Amino acid sequence: MDDDRMDQHFNVIAYLNIAYGVLILAVALFIGALLSAIGAASGDPEAVRVLGSIGGLLSVFLVIVGAPYVIAGYGLLKRTAWGRILTMVVDALALFSIPFGTALGVYALWALTRPEAEDAFF
Repeated sequence: MDDDRMDQHFNVIAYLNIAYGVLILAVALFIGALLSAIGAASGDPEAVRVLGSIGGLLSVFLVIVGAPYVIAGYGLLKRTAWGRILTMVVDALALFSIPFGTALGVYALWALTRPEAEDAFF
């Protein structure tokens, strides 16, 4: 496969990883805000505390999950060796996230493990 086509694959994978990570980060904000709002709407101070804590913990967890996708996508766009490795790691983990993560993971691992990919990253 020629270098221009592989470059296109790398760019698509990078943008898909960034979009996937941003989507996860948006869900983190939404869940945190939703649970806090539900707690506040109940008027019960205990519910505010519990739902706020749960929303905060879920948000932090999702930020920890989503941020590596954005970072990996950025590294892949810059054609860094660490970006290729990080993308392979996060997309291998995404294989368990059916259906979108699985599709992203299969596509990324297919493209990034090809012999041409090793020469494209420095």
